[in-house]
Amino acid sequence: MELTGLVSSADLRLGPIPGPSNNCLSLLDEKTDFKVTLLPSNFNLENQASTSANVLNVDLEKCSVGMTSFIHEPLSTQPSTSRLRPWSIDDNVESTILLRYKKQHHTLYVTFLLFILLLIYAMSEGYNITAGFDPNLTPDLVRALNNRNTTQAYFGAQSLNINDNIRTRVVYFILDGLRFDATQTNPSLNALVTSPWFVHDSLILNMSAQLPTISIPNWQTLVTGARPSLHGRTGNDILTPFIFDSIFTSSMSVGMKNGITGDAWWSILLNGHLTPFYGDGTSPTLTNNFGDAYYTQGHSDHNKDIAYNQRFHNAINSQTVEKRSNGSNVIVRFDYDLFLSYYGDIDGESHSFGAQSSQTQSAIDDKVAFVRAGINAIAALDAMTQTHTIFIITSDHGNVDVGGHGGDVHVLRAVPCIVYAKDSQLASVNNSLPVYSTFDTVDIATSITALLGVPVPRQSEGSFISPLISALVSPSKWARLYFDLFKQKQALASALLTQWNQSSLKSQYASLFADDAGVNADVAGLNANIERLSALIELSKAHH
Repeated sequence: MELTGLVSSADLRLGPIPGPSNNCLSLLDEKTDFKVTLLPSNFNLENQASTSANVLNVDLEKCSVGMTSFIHEPLSTQPSTSRLRPWSIDDNVESTILLRYKKQHHTLYVTFLLFILLLIYAMSEGYNITAGFDPNLTPDLVRALNNRNTTQAYFGAQSLNINDNIRTRVVYFILDGLRFDATQTNPSLNALVTSPWFVHDSLILNMSAQLPTISIPNWQTLVTGARPSLHGRTGNDILTPFIFDSIFTSSMSVGMKNGITGDAWWSILLNGHLTPFYGDGTSPTLTNNFGDAYYTQGHSDHNKDIAYNQRFHNAINSQTVEKRSNGSNVIVRFDYDLFLSYYGDIDGESHSFGAQSSQTQSAIDDKVAFVRAGINAIAALDAMTQTHTIFIITSDHGNVDVGGHGGDVHVLRAVPCIVYAKDSQLASVNNSLPVYSTFDTVDIATSITALLGVPVPRQSEGSFISPLISALVSPSKWARLYFDLFKQKQALASALLTQWNQSSLKSQYASLFADDAGVNADVAGLNANIERLSALIELSKAHH
C-alpha cells in the first residue's frame, strides 16, 4: 500500500458504517495508536456523522476496488512520520511531509522578515520626516548672522528703554494646543477677556500657526520668528538646542534677565539661551510624571501643569539683591525682563479626547485660573516698582474635535494672541484693524523684541505687529526699531541668496542691498522695504 497524500487529523468520529462488512476493513497497529479504516470508494461520507479529520487517498495495489482511508490520531495534532511508517511501502510520506513543512516554514519566515523590513523602513521614513533638523542656513552663516558686533554697530549695546525710565517687562504665556475659538466658546477664557479690568487694556489677535501643526516646530517659531521651512524642525523626535537667535539670546545680549518655567523639553531646546543659574525653572525629566494618569487614548498633564505653575509663582516670589547707582542695595522680587510660562495639559487632553471635550474644557479652565493669578501677582509687584509688564498669551497650534495629532485644517492653525498691558487702552486699537485681520505667529517673537527695545532675532521672518508697537512703544523709538528690522531682513535675505547662488535674484533687488539703504528712510519707507525683503526671502526659499 502506498500513501499518496497526508494531512494530520485530531480526533476522528465516524457514525455507523453501512454496507457489507467484506467491503470494509479496519486495521489497528498494536505498536501505535493509529487506526486506519478502509472504505469503499463509492461510500457517501456526507450522510455520516461530522468529522474534523481530512480524507487521504490511498492506492491499494492489492485491492480490487479503490478505497478511502481515515487516520485516527487522538493523542496528537501533528503528523508523525515514524508512526505512519508501518503503513507506507517507501519513504514518500516522510519526504512529502518534510518538504511541505519546509516550504511552509520558509514562506512564513520570508513573509515575517519582509514585514519587519517594511516596518523598519516605514518607521525610519516617518522619523526622517518628523524629526528633521536641517536648517536652510549653514552653521557658518548662522554664526555670522548672530554676530553681536554687527548689530551693536548701529543698534548699540543697551536696550532702547522704550518707555523712558520705566522698566518694561514681557511675560509670555504659551498654552499648548489652545484654539482661537476658545476665546469665545470657553466660559472661563471668555470671562477673562471680557472682564472690565481686562477688556479695555487688551487686544485679541487671530494668529496663523505654522505647518506642521505640532509642538516643537512651532515652539521654535514662537521664540525665533523663523518658520519651519527655514529653521528645519519638522517634528518632535529630535531635541537639540536651538542654534537660531531667539528673544532670549537677544535680550541677554543687552544685559536683560530672562527665565522660563514649564516642560523639560524647553531646557534642552533653550540650552545657552537662558540667564545662567537664573532662568531655567523647567521641571526635570525624571519626575514620575507628577502622578498624572495615562489614558488608553493618551495622557493628562494636569499635575505637571500644577507643578509648572508652582515654579512660576516661586519665580514671582523670588528675591534678588540689586546694587543701585548710588551704591545702595535693594531687594527686588521677580527680577526678570522676559519670562516664559508654559503649560501643556490643554494639548494633552485635546489629543486624547478632542478639543471640545469636557476634559479639554476643564484644562482650559485651569490654565485661565493660572494666568489670571499670575497677572494679578505680577501687577501687584509692578505697583510697588517702576515696572510695566506686558502679558502675551498665545498657543503653538490648535486641535480638532475628534482628537489626534497634527493636520492642516483651519482650527489647527488658528491660535489666539492675547495682549494685556495695564492702563494701555489697547482695546482702542481694534478700531484701526481690518475686519478678520490675521497675523502670523512669526510676528510674535519679532514684536516681543520691539516691546523690550532689543534687536530682532537674526533669523526672524516676522514683522512687527504694528498696533502693538504704536500703542506700547514711545514714537521716538520707532525709527530705530524699524531700522533694526530692515537691517535684519537685509542680512537674512543676503545670506540665503548667497548660500543658494541666486545672484540673479539679488541683482533684481540690488537697491535693497546698498550700503546706505534705509539710512535716511522714515518709518513708512523702512516698512515698505521690509515688506519687499520679506517677499524676497520667501521667493528665495521657493526657488531653492
